[in-house]
Amino acid sequence: MVAIGVLALLAAVRIGTLASRIISQRTLVGLVELEPQRNPQIMLRNGIYSKSRNPIYFAHWLVILAAAALSGYAANWAFLALDSLLLAILIRVEENELVVRYGPEFRDYMRSVPRFVPRWPW
Repeated sequence: MVAIGVLALLAAVRIGTLASRIISQRTLVGLVELEPQRNPQIMLRNGIYSKSRNPIYFAHWLVILAAAALSGYAANWAFLALDSLLLAILIRVEENELVVRYGPEFRDYMRSVPRFVPRWPW
């Protein structure tokens, strides 16, 4: 379990670093989404976003997995299960919003790039 936890944490750091090279800190923490009309954004399709549509969420999930694997606490495993369910719902809701915002371009992106787990290599 320790090996899984360490690998998950290293992968989270790598993916998070790749994403932070492409998006601003304000975008990373969701501030620009509070007023999307005042903060127009281009659709991201380069870098890690060409490998996964949701690399930040995936990195987040890997951190929770690492915590569960490294600690072994049942509560952390339960949190991972709950987090997995909530992320699945959140991603689907966001995809609906992005289809409205970007139209056919986002639908094409959805067909060509995995939703969550990035394509290797990254």
